[in-house]
Amino acid sequence: MVKGRNGKNLLMLNGYTYYQHKVLKDGYRWSCTQMGSRSCRGFLHVTNDMLVIRAQTEHTHPPSKYLLESTKMQRSYLSSTCVQAVGSISA
Repeated sequence: MVKGRNGKNLLMLNGYTYYQHKVLKDGYRWSCTQMGSRSCRGFLHVTNDMLVIRAQTEHTHPPSKYLLESTKMQRSYLSSTCVQAVGSISA
């Protein structure tokens, strides 16, 4: 889980970010943050136990570069797996 520019939580998988789009009976649908501007259909269906049970991981755009801040250093960050395709989400 990472923070977006607006301070909201985003999920990150292989350099792509997803926002919590809708609440489902058994969890949440997280949609690609480029859904509107680039018509991207990427999404993750995540259960209440934070397991990805369904996903569309093909995107209409390349992954973005992100800047992570820590207390002692800043670095450019291209690709990180904070979500496992069929597994748990790590914080």
